[in-house]
Amino acid sequence: MKSAATTPKQLFITTAVLLAAAFAIISHLGDLSMRDDEVMSILHSSRDIEFLVRDRDITWPPGYYLMLNTWMNIVGYNDVAIRMLNALGGMLAAASVYRVAAKLSSRLGGWAAALAFGTSGYTIYFLSEVRGYAFCISFGALLALLQLRWVVKPTWRRTIPYVLVQIALVYMHFTGWFGVILAGIHTLLNAPRHLVRWMGVFLIVALAFAPIAPQFLQGIGERAGAAEVTQAYSHTLLNLYQAYSVHRDLLFAAIVALAVAGWGWFVYRKRRTGALLWLLAWGVGIPFGAYVTNPILDMFKTRYLAIAMTGVFLLIGIGIAHLPRAAARALGAGLVILLALMPWQPQDHRDPVHYDPPYKAFVQEMAARFRPGDALVIDPGCGNCAFERLWWYYETIYFPGGRIPRAADGDAAPGSVWYITEAGRENPEAKASAAAGRIETAYWGPWYFHATYYEKPPLAPGYRVGDTGLQFLGARIFPDKDFYLPGDRIEVQSWWSTGAPLPEDYTIGLYLIRLNNGRLVAQTDAGPAGVFTLPQTSHWQPGALYRDDRTLRIPWELEGACELRLAVYRWQTGDRLPPAPGAPQIDGAIQLKSFNVTSWGDYPQD
Repeated sequence: MKSAATTPKQLFITTAVLLAAAFAIISHLGDLSMRDDEVMSILHSSRDIEFLVRDRDITWPPGYYLMLNTWMNIVGYNDVAIRMLNALGGMLAAASVYRVAAKLSSRLGGWAAALAFGTSGYTIYFLSEVRGYAFCISFGALLALLQLRWVVKPTWRRTIPYVLVQIALVYMHFTGWFGVILAGIHTLLNAPRHLVRWMGVFLIVALAFAPIAPQFLQGIGERAGAAEVTQAYSHTLLNLYQAYSVHRDLLFAAIVALAVAGWGWFVYRKRRTGALLWLLAWGVGIPFGAYVTNPILDMFKTRYLAIAMTGVFLLIGIGIAHLPRAAARALGAGLVILLALMPWQPQDHRDPVHYDPPYKAFVQEMAARFRPGDALVIDPGCGNCAFERLWWYYETIYFPGGRIPRAADGDAAPGSVWYITEAGRENPEAKASAAAGRIETAYWGPWYFHATYYEKPPLAPGYRVGDTGLQFLGARIFPDKDFYLPGDRIEVQSWWSTGAPLPEDYTIGLYLIRLNNGRLVAQTDAGPAGVFTLPQTSHWQPGALYRDDRTLRIPWELEGACELRLAVYRWQTGDRLPPAPGAPQIDGAIQLKSFNVTSWGDYPQD
């Protein structure tokens, strides 16, 4: 029977639903750092085709690796670009879910199922992770659509894509066999007259799978042997429910209740259960079977059950479409839309502490903040810092030069260091060496991947200022350029220490001098300022480091060659403390930097 023609309104809603799913999937591709397993997929797939075919990864068939190899040769190795492959598969899955639900119920069922599926945090996570689970989902949904067409009329034209998708599914991941078995269940329940033909299809798929069957059997054996050891890390039924609900448990419970009511009314009115039993086997039977056999196979984890999620969302969408009253259907659709607007939460599928250290964000931050001479020091007790594949991947993509300079400890680092540790697991000696001769000036990251910037003075040992023990240890200027514009702000960080208690409080002056006439054009005078110093020099402790931070603004009318100078003086008399002989100085002021001030404006010249 031909379906009714699609109206412009229906086409608009269908397009909007699929665009919403595409936006939800694509917008989160760059949110998470790669897991170590994801980088392993990238490294494995970067090998040549012969290696991918011959290698026997007992956990994964070669199908996803071959796809990823081809994709990376086209788009490169950027993490978002790589994840786009899975996103495209996810958009195919969302469209397939819509078609399946619409065929089994109505367009409303298709809209509700596709929207719930495409915006689910559970779906989005596995459609972005660089593992084969995404295409278990995608090819599983496509197989369901082809199954509905094939059982109506199993012609050769329909059989060929039907067979190829099943072969692709089992070559993506071994859980793809669930999809093949589900196709047989659907045939048995809804078109038993075609069961012999389906057995022929199954035989072709089994023969195609034969080359990797030993790999599959070896993996099952090893998983069964390790199951008892890993039980402590298995998920619970509540974990699985919250993966679907995104922790909006009551809202999701209301959606499920409406779907159950819709299916109940449909079965009562139509007396047909074939589609319901098929979807129940898919969405409920697979997780329940994994739960029962978990002590043997250790398969009850959200990532291994990703293939079941399509069945769950089809049950929801079709159930809502089968509700007897328009108001009830509108309520169900409204709740699905409300759930779709909730932010995703991927923490159900990776431990945020031990499996999601923020390598990507850290390396991106270092690309912007790392200075020449800096080094990275990793505390030996930082377990979350030990994923060398993640360091390699993100450094080669985001860091200039390919790798971040490293030092074994602070003593081996000539300059400032970024010291990474995990709270509660610090090595006291490593921390002490990172802090020696430096000031903690910046912090970054969560407690389980925490970076502290121990900044070293620019000059070592610097030179004396006056005869009281005061020592100037250099200055840093931000931004450090050869020319500036009128109105620019220049930040100067000057470093100090003292070998003995200072007898009084001194003032620090920062001066901008016009070189052609020696005229003072801008200045700032005050006691030591900033969060890394005490404001009274008489309180400074011998051997401690202090950093004075101050900002000077270039006058708007200024243009030409200028110089920054720094002086320390007694505020009562204005007498400057002269720098030691050999220091760059003029009239008792330290010469910091010469530069030009250039303007597009036509300022009058002196």
